[in-house]
Formats: sequence, structure tokens, C-alpha cells
Amino acid sequence: ITALIFLNYIKWFNGLMGGRKVFLLINSAPGHAASINTVLELASLLNTRVKFLPKNVTSLY
Repeated sequence: ITALIFLNYIKWFNGLMGGRKVFLLINSAPGHAASINTVLELASLLNTRVKFLPKNVTSLY
């Protein structure tokens, strides 16, 4: 269910961009399951590219 909520948010965010290309970096928190990556691949986002940071590097940024 977390993946579904996340997908709905990303689709909403993608719609707000209105043709602008954005790159969204997300930390690799335990709540971001591996299934979210699969869901994102199926989302066909036109404006937003989503990438997850590697583990244990969020504090460096």
C-alpha cells in the first residue's frame, strides 16, 4: 500500500510540472521498498525522473 501512495504522489507531482523536466532525488529509507522501483517503471512519467540515493549517503548531502 505504501508503494501505491507513493505512486499517486509521484503522478500528482509529475502533473504539476506542466512540461518542465525535473529530476527528483529520494533517500533510501526503509519505507521505500524495492517494489516502488517497479511501480515507477510502469508509471510512464513524462516530466519527472526519479532516482534513489545509495544507502548511508543522505547525511553527506
